[in-house]
Amino acid sequence: MIKLEPRTLADLPLTSYSDHPTTELKTGTWKYVQPVYEDRLPPCIERCPAGNDISGLLSLVAQGRVSEA
Repeated sequence: MIKLEPRTLADLPLTSYSDHPTTELKTGTWKYVQPVYEDRLPPCIERCPAGNDISGLLSLVAQGRVSEA
């Protein structure tokens, strides 16, 4: 197996290379799988025992508005 350690982008090969048939890779096919979007509450809001808006608090802290949080 070839082990590459590129130092720059120009050192990378133009195409991928495998010295074994890819049929030996037991990863299955992903071309038929599509992500599913679910409009749900984040677990930190849904399960907070105090009912606090955790994501809102973290957003305020990230903005430097700690006293408001």
